[in-house]
Amino acid sequence: MMGKIDLIAKKKKIKKEVFYGRVLNLLSMITVVPEDVYAPHLPKARSLVNDPKDTPYAALALHLKTTHPKVIILTFNPKDFNTQELQKHNIHVLTPTQL
Repeated sequence: MMGKIDLIAKKKKIKKEVFYGRVLNLLSMITVVPEDVYAPHLPKARSLVNDPKDTPYAALALHLKTTHPKVIILTFNPKDFNTQELQKHNIHVLTPTQL
């Protein structure tokens, strides 16, 4: 992974040390949620995606709505999600450029 970080820093013309710091900051905000925690939401999530491979992400978003007022699914492929139905749950689908 570090090789890719070096490549991105170089392409974006950011000092490697600065970019590493930003990546570490982002990683410190990530919490891994075990599948059994969001699994109860999988049946509903199936109706919220157009690509079955994205079902776990929609299920996780539904789970997070129980404790977070605003949930965003960040994706390069918003067409894979039923955006209108997700918005009814106050879950927003955005691309990185929209963020």
